[in-house]
Amino acid sequence: MAKIKKKLTQYNLPVFIEPCEEGGYFASCPSLAGCFVEAETIPQAIEYLEDTVEQFIKSYKKHGDPLPAEIKALQTKSAKEEYFPISLFLPVRLAT
Repeated sequence: MAKIKKKLTQYNLPVFIEPCEEGGYFASCPSLAGCFVEAETIPQAIEYLEDTVEQFIKSYKKHGDPLPAEIKALQTKSAKEEYFPISLFLPVRLAT
């Protein structure tokens, strides 16, 4: 079985994480309208948001929609694999 070459694309996206009054954290990616999650911890919020952002980007691509202009790909690498998840670099700014 032949391997298919796929590209791994990484994105640099702004992320906002703030504590919720009732406990836990609210995390959002303002570059993708409606992209937000709630979680008990900051690491959990980042993990959930990474998964959610990946699904948003897959949906844009599946429907042939362009990604919002402020989303820029950082680099593209070629590899011999059948599937790569999208890796995200999430600069996090915590509300104080």
